[in-house]
Amino acid sequence: MLLALGATTTHAARTAPSSATTTSPAHNAPTTEDEGKAAAKAAWTPGAQHAAHLKHVAVMAKIHAEEEEKEAKVEAKEAHWAARAQAHRDAAEEAEAAKLFPPPMDSTMLLAMQQQELLLARAEKPPQLWAVLVCGSRGWDNYRHQASLYRMYQTLRRGISEQRIVTMFYDDIATHADNPFPGKVRATRVCKAKPTPRCR
Repeated sequence: MLLALGATTTHAARTAPSSATTTSPAHNAPTTEDEGKAAAKAAWTPGAQHAAHLKHVAVMAKIHAEEEEKEAKVEAKEAHWAARAQAHRDAAEEAEAAKLFPPPMDSTMLLAMQQQELLLARAEKPPQLWAVLVCGSRGWDNYRHQASLYRMYQTLRRGISEQRIVTMFYDDIATHADNPFPGKVRATRVCKAKPTPRCR
């Protein structure tokens, strides 16, 4: 009986597959990732490499063109503002040069400017006035006439030189016998203490 049991065990051990030496079919089968790598490696021919290189070059050229376009826009904007600033500076310099070195003028314009300068010079100088004072009355009874002439003479002396004031009168009041102030003429007639027939 023991022999039969041992024989059975030995037979079972011989017929049972060994887990240590037997491999699973699923372990040796290629995976999807391996298949993709293999397919990509098979498709990476010289023609495909050239096409990928051309695509890469096209992408890089597009990026470079976009960068150059941006730089060109920035440079154009800077050049525009620089040109405007230079134009303002040129205009200011031309205006300053026109003040320092005016353009030549024709004879008509020059004559007009000379006349204008002459008028301005005349306006700046004080006017050279003359005055003529005339009194045709004479005698003590017409005292106020000569007194008015003298008063007007003193008034004109405030703005006109005495060399430009012409006076014409009889001059018989200052030395008149009825004048209480010999050699003087007042604004109003003043008689002596004892008036004469002419002084009343």
